[in-house]
Amino acid sequence: MAFKIAIVGAGPVGKPSNPAASNLDPLTAGKGCMLGRLLHQADVSVTIFEAEPAPDDRSQGGSFDLHSKTGLAAIRDAGLWEQFVQWARYDSQALAVVDRNAKAWFSLASPRAVMSKPEIDRVHLRRVLYQSLPQGTIRWGHRLERVDGDTLVFPGSRVSGFHLVVGADAAWSRVRPAVTSITPVYSGVGGHQLKIPDAEATAPEVHKLVDRGTVFALDEGKELGLQQLGDGAITVSFWTVRREDWREASPRVVSGGEAARRAILDDMEGWHGTLRGAVDKATAACQARSLYMLPVGTRWQHREGVTLVGDAAHLMLHCAGEGVNLALQDARTLARAIIRASREGGPDALDGCVAEFEEDMFKRARKAQEMTDKMRIASFYTPCAPRGSMPGWVLARAKYDVHPLVYPLAFAWFHVFYLFYKLFNA
Repeated sequence: MAFKIAIVGAGPVGKPSNPAASNLDPLTAGKGCMLGRLLHQADVSVTIFEAEPAPDDRSQGGSFDLHSKTGLAAIRDAGLWEQFVQWARYDSQALAVVDRNAKAWFSLASPRAVMSKPEIDRVHLRRVLYQSLPQGTIRWGHRLERVDGDTLVFPGSRVSGFHLVVGADAAWSRVRPAVTSITPVYSGVGGHQLKIPDAEATAPEVHKLVDRGTVFALDEGKELGLQQLGDGAITVSFWTVRREDWREASPRVVSGGEAARRAILDDMEGWHGTLRGAVDKATAACQARSLYMLPVGTRWQHREGVTLVGDAAHLMLHCAGEGVNLALQDARTLARAIIRASREGGPDALDGCVAEFEEDMFKRARKAQEMTDKMRIASFYTPCAPRGSMPGWVLARAKYDVHPLVYPLAFAWFHVFYLFYKLFNA
């Protein structure tokens, strides 16, 4: 049967209705357009409704790594590998966790390309995906107000006639209320994002520390994140434990001007000069954000004709870097479900396949949410971070990545290793 599918959020994963109170990515990472691309390849009719008025309406910022079994697998399925590798960076995978004195407590060098998780800037992935769709597939400038039955309600217009509506509209999804009353909750963490343009020339010490990869500096409820971009810039993110109303209580700090920068440096009193220099050398706009998350294990009773993917379904913090890969895997598995239903029969087959997809997504999402929340606690709520938080941080990642039968061995090995590491690095 020929289905008609509506996707809300091109972004490539849509735009939150409240960006100032959203997570890291005003437009997260690729799911709406990825789902559209996969369906188009199978000749399934798809329309994507995007709130942004144009593809490059605003900066996408940031970068992320794609993993072989999820994000990269979706890229391959979409037939976009050649376009992807034009922008992928295999030399930007170094990762370090340091303390306020810039002493490393965890470090990974960039691996060889054949065993890697390549980085790509958000803006480049977004462009690769939306340019792969036929002209007219994305209806720009369509900001959804609500889903009313099987009808999408926009300011001044209503659109209906779809067999399935997919909410790919990020943290503050307008589609989510159609399936659940659950809304994002404040994570307890807020802060600012800045950028150092041409970092090698303007901030050489910071550029050397980042080593074309990513650095997290932790200290008692505070995190400074530094990440290399493909254009030579370095993003600078400073997060700390705050009350939810911190933006209302400190309007000057939120303004994005010099007052915000000075407030960050005040919070970093006593930190290493290179780490403070990252904030001092950042010249791009300073954006204030509060970080929200959906409760771990979020799920809903299946409703015919509508579903969610990505942040709309399982919003989580940046701590584990798993959100984009989970979102692209959502797109991949949902596309397969829709295509299978189109070959098996009518709407009943579609409804059954979508219900199966949701159950699979709930299991995958819960596992990633549990890991991310453990890493959030390790980063922001564990005393003496990062020295005291590394076991929780590393073992949360290991439990997610390794086979359950192997995890007890990894647990024992790490604790023995880390005991001796701390003894010789007191």
